[in-house]
Amino acid sequence: MKKIGIITYYYNSINYGGVLQAYALTKVLQDLGYNAEQICYDANYRDNSYERKITIKSIVKKTIYKYVDRKLKKRYLKFSQFRNEKIKHSNAIYNSNNIEESNSNYEIFVTGSDQVWNLKWLHSAYFLDFVKNKKKVSYAASLGKKVFLNDELDYYKKKLKDFDAISLREKEGLDYIQKVVSVPVVQTLDPTLLLPVNEWKRLARQADRENNFEKYMFCYFIGDDIKVRKLATKYAKSRNLKIVNLPHAAGFNFSDVFFGNKKVYNAGPCEFIDLIKNAEVIMTDSFHCCVFANIFKKDFWVFDRVGKRDMNTRIYSLLDLFGNTNRFCDSAEKRTIKYMSAESVDCCENEQVYFLQMKEVSIEFIKKYIN
Repeated sequence: MKKIGIITYYYNSINYGGVLQAYALTKVLQDLGYNAEQICYDANYRDNSYERKITIKSIVKKTIYKYVDRKLKKRYLKFSQFRNEKIKHSNAIYNSNNIEESNSNYEIFVTGSDQVWNLKWLHSAYFLDFVKNKKKVSYAASLGKKVFLNDELDYYKKKLKDFDAISLREKEGLDYIQKVVSVPVVQTLDPTLLLPVNEWKRLARQADRENNFEKYMFCYFIGDDIKVRKLATKYAKSRNLKIVNLPHAAGFNFSDVFFGNKKVYNAGPCEFIDLIKNAEVIMTDSFHCCVFANIFKKDFWVFDRVGKRDMNTRIYSLLDLFGNTNRFCDSAEKRTIKYMSAESVDCCENEQVYFLQMKEVSIEFIKKYIN
């Protein structure tokens, strides 16, 4: 049996969506009978992304985060346990200097899912440029935006010229990439959407339930938007719900300091799923939180992140699958209690025909090209 190496944002990741999509794609391939594992690639060994400006605010955030970081130790430990115990991965740890050595360990290389092709976070390994004379496939790679400049398309053309098969997560990038490659470009689902709901319920049952909550609204915000949190507080009061907040999801957020009735610092991936599964309502600005809200057919609201409107593409694409784009509060008119109260019907009761069709397309893509 051919051995498959998957490269994505996996190694040492403490990102809920990133780790869970890595888990999902590995398990989907294994369930289909493939010998697949995650390649432990240390993307931080050399950071090619944009430089961050050092400001007084950033210094203050870093100082305060040292205190918060101590409270997050259990979270980091649970991530480590999840990666080590539940996701098959390479024993070797690669970086930009030695990643070519992985050619001797795999016959097929897969890049994706997640934003592996977002040029703001550029790591050429995610374009499989280190692969020599082996099959190269992308599964549900995300570009991170929907409009591209000519020089960006030239870069994609150069990097993707020898791919054997390409699939993207968002449909908005299909036409752009199809123009610069010779193989068909297909839209496929994020791998978290390929596993049956019972698999996610199984993981939720493994959560550490030392935290017992009454009826609650779960809030998971990556962006540091105080206005959204104030709206969430008002909405929770209107529904007579407590707010369970998972704070500082991607670094310290000032707006998380005093937000929520209960802050959960010790949640790993299983606890994340469990918190979504048992919530009455969910508010988020996260793609993968939306994924699980749809999987568990929850009442939810999603918001765009300040300064990150390009990332809205993946939210629109996801909600379109389930026919609930009305859940995206992407304007001042929708960021109101009035709007959300009027739209409070269960938006997950439809037949989800489009989603089921896309799931079939995605599985067929895997069977056809990752073999």
